Amino acid sequence: MTARQLRRVTPVASGPPMTPTYPAPAQRPVNPCRRDPDLFFSDDPDDIEAAKNICGGCPSRLACLTYANDHELYHGVWGGLTGDERLHQISGGSKQCHGCQMVRPLGLFHRNARDGYSSQCKTCEKRRDAERNALRKPQLDAYKRAARQRKREAAA
Repeated sequence: MTARQLRRVTPVASGPPMTPTYPAPAQRPVNPCRRDPDLFFSDDPDDIEAAKNICGGCPSRLACLTYANDHELYHGVWGGLTGDERLHQISGGSKQCHGCQMVRPLGLFHRNARDGYSSQCKTCEKRRDAERNALRKPQLDAYKRAARQRKREAAA
């Protein structure tokens, strides 16, 4: 259950609204990810491992992970996990995509009624749809031109 789902279930306390208090800027801890954010969004496996090691001792690790899951951030290291690891944790498994042949978390597949998940990941489906639309565009343009011509002839 994600933090967003927990907030929906948790009863709200009645009474005056509480305003959060924050420490003065000089007293706030500076998280390591704020010092070198490029390390946490790198594609280099060594940088990813270094970022995970830094996250291991961070006091904000759980809050960071919850934020990434709530806002569906799938790029970069958040709370000590990569995007694929977070998706795998949330969706509870993985599947091989028939388009790119990569094993991906179930969160990257659309749900369907047949077997539960589509055969291609969302990225491959977007690429397939873009290719189909590129093939259909000339036909659609010709149809629109013919419709405009018929409209002009009817008005004349």
